[in-house]
Formats: sequence, structure tokens, C-alpha cells
Amino acid sequence: MIDQSTLNYLKSTLWPMLEQGYNLPAGILNAIAYWESRGTYSDKSNPNTGARGLFQLRDIALKQVQIDYGSTLDANNVYQASLAAAMLLNRYFRMFQYNTPIGVAAYNWGEGNVKKLLRTIAAGGNAFIPLETRDYIQNVIPLLA
Repeated sequence: MIDQSTLNYLKSTLWPMLEQGYNLPAGILNAIAYWESRGTYSDKSNPNTGARGLFQLRDIALKQVQIDYGSTLDANNVYQASLAAAMLLNRYFRMFQYNTPIGVAAYNWGEGNVKKLLRTIAAGGNAFIPLETRDYIQNVIPLLA
């Protein structure tokens, strides 16, 4: 669990600074951290998915940050995890033309799945976002500042 003074610093200083610096919607880091932890801001890992830390980052996401930015970041360090989440979100928002629901879906479901979904739709096929990701989008977006 993250202590209250650290959480206050993240919410009031670091997250807004990262959102501005990485051209992200205001409040998105708080919204994702809140939803990933189900409102507790717990930084516990999920042994079932391999996701770690406050932002529930997986190794594949951290590897993408390393490829894109040359940075090796620790998902279990709240400051480094905040930076990694901002970098990933920036990647997704640029990739999906700043479409907030699609960017949020990519964070939850993975960019490869979102790309495949969009290709299928563009080709006139039927494609569906999994219920978990639809729920994620519907719960994260209303939390944006």
C-alpha cells in the first residue's frame, strides 16, 4: 500500500506533470491507478497475470518502454511505474490519434489486440472488445479530470 503522503505527491505534482509532459488527458494516471487497484492505490502484484505495481505493468509493456525510450523502469517503484505508464499511454495515444477510449483500451488489452480489432473493423468484419476491457474503459474515462 502506498502511504498517504506519497499518494498526495503523485496526485498533486508528479502525475499532472507527466500528463502535461507526455500530452495525456488530465487525470488519466490517477484514473488508471485508481481503477487498477480498485480504489485502494495498492501496489501489489497480480501473480495470475504477471502484472506488477500500482499501474499493473507487465514485462512486455516495460520492454516496450525500454525499446521506445531506452529506459529500464521498475514496475514496483511507484515513481518509475508512473513514468512507465505515462510513456506507454503516450505511445498509445499517438498511435491511435489521441482517441481516449482506444488509448485506454490499448493500456488494458494491449496494442496488438487493439490494432487487430481496428483492422478487422476497417475490413468490414465484426470485432468485439472483451467485456473486461469495455468495463475498464467505462470506469476509467469518467474518472478523468
